[in-house]
Amino acid sequence: MRIVAIGDTHTKHRKLQVPDGDVLLFAGDGEFRTALDLIDFNNWLSELKVV
Repeated sequence: MRIVAIGDTHTKHRKLQVPDGDVLLFAGDGEFRTALDLIDFNNWLSELKVV
């Protein structure tokens, strides 16, 4: 099982290149300044390729 961990994205999540894995762990500190930042992060998560 391959676990991919990310964190401290500070609204820069779309610049990440997330490697393939079985589990994605977001360790927090996304610094969502507005509700739109949180919505964008959620949309980005849903766009990630599921293996």
